Amino acid sequence: LLHIRKWLLNQQQRQDGRSHWNAQLWDTAVALIALRALGASYEDDSCRESVQWILDRFNQNGRYNWNDEPWETTFCSLALLANDSLDLKDTIVQTVSQAAGWLMDLQDQHGRIVSPTYTGLSLLVFKRLGEIKDSPALHAAREKASRYLLDTFREDILWAGEPRMNGLVVWGLLYGAERTEALNHLSSRIVQWYLATQQPSGGWGEYEDTLYPTVGLYNVLLYLMDDDDAQIQAYNILRRYLDTPPLQLRRKIIETYSDGTISINITPTLKKVLILLFTAASVISAILSYLNAILNFLGLR
Repeated sequence: LLHIRKWLLNQQQRQDGRSHWNAQLWDTAVALIALRALGASYEDDSCRESVQWILDRFNQNGRYNWNDEPWETTFCSLALLANDSLDLKDTIVQTVSQAAGWLMDLQDQHGRIVSPTYTGLSLLVFKRLGEIKDSPALHAAREKASRYLLDTFREDILWAGEPRMNGLVVWGLLYGAERTEALNHLSSRIVQWYLATQQPSGGWGEYEDTLYPTVGLYNVLLYLMDDDDAQIQAYNILRRYLDTPPLQLRRKIIETYSDGTISINITPTLKKVLILLFTAASVISAILSYLNAILNFLGLR
């Protein structure tokens, strides 16, 4: 895990006192979320500069969002809500509150925010913001979003019909919704659907198609364990699977020399892909062992 954290920081790009990843909001937001999960602090200059970079780009259109896009607005909000710096707290709460207001303006009478995926991601924002700010409007929006996702669930497709986007909905719903009997029943159906759609390789397609289901199933695991120590237990399991020596990666993937010999190397781009694939595969291995136990407990196998 420390190697992944170091690698992420090495990919950070700095300019004019601000830092980012690829000058992209989503890339920077996800990198910050990952770094916080890996123990980094927003008190550190490297993270703080990237937080400021995200804050600088808020409301540039005058509509209290990032780029008029729910995708970037939810992920930037989640990155900011991972804050552990007292100096940044007031600015972040004000910024994310305005962003949440924009998301709530997109919510229709059924609770949907553009699509099931954006509804799930918005549910995460409402829940996490509500943990640090008491707001009846946030609570109402969260309830409506939860009800919409519960009402539109289908056993054959879940919500989006494909593993990647369903993983984000599961993440939002199982973390953001109140625990109910309906949600307890739905969680076991989610596990069955992912087991049915899993490929022989253990994944669900390309690396991003596998990462998002992994995030979703991780939250199913925490939800079904229903234990105050669940996150610590899950972390220890994942650490055991992910504790590896640093990767030695450099140069092109394939080089052909004049004498006809070929060398196979790894580019920085492929390095990123391989790390994500390795992380996803390792997490899946840990999760599947628990899912089997859960299914046996629920009598589904």
